[in-house]
Amino acid sequence: MGNCRSGCRTQDHESYSACLRDASPAVANSTQTRSGLYAAEAKRDIESREYRAARAQGIQPATTQLPDIRQAVAASNKADTALTIRS
Repeated sequence: MGNCRSGCRTQDHESYSACLRDASPAVANSTQTRSGLYAAEAKRDIESREYRAARAQGIQPATTQLPDIRQAVAASNKADTALTIRS
């Protein structure tokens, strides 16, 4: 009994590590929470990268939102010049 963890149902393992292996503990990724913060951070990262890339080309999107950034880049590509898009 001394080799098992306190939550062990069988209390018959030959070592503490055998008890842990039998319990099959799952490790959650600390960067991905169930609350959606990871997805929000990933979206902000994409938006900031695309906005910086657009600004580096001289394009000024109406906002920092992804659809506005992509619309400004597409319009600038079509016009073959850097544009300033206003809402």
